[in-house]
Formats: sequence, C-alpha cells, structure tokens
Amino acid sequence: MFPHRGLTIQGIRLDIGASAVLAPAETLRFLFITEGCGALSGGELCVREPLEVLELSVGTVDQPV
Repeated sequence: MFPHRGLTIQGIRLDIGASAVLAPAETLRFLFITEGCGALSGGELCVREPLEVLELSVGTVDQPV
C-alpha cells in the first residue's frame, strides 16, 4: 500500500469452486488475471479453475477548478 498516492496493490488466489466478493470501493480498480479462468457477476468473482488476479486500486484525484 502506498497511502500518499492512494495506490494499493493486492494479489488474489482462489482455488476451483471458490468465490470472492469484491466490495464496492471509492477507488478506480483494475483487475488483471495472470492465471486461470473465472467470471465476475454482481461483484462476485466465481472460479472455474485455479485463478490468480492482480488488483490495482487508485484513489480518486481532485481536479483543480
């Protein structure tokens, strides 16, 4: 986590049949699948085979007026 820039980097690994709920966040979120297969539906990530995801979250930046 890099709080002064609002950047968070997280790795997620899920086994076959597992699921994870991605809670709504006030950040811009990028998910990069580095291995495996799954589906995202209604904020829930469901896994069809072992899955590895890299998540980058960036806080909002206020624009000058």
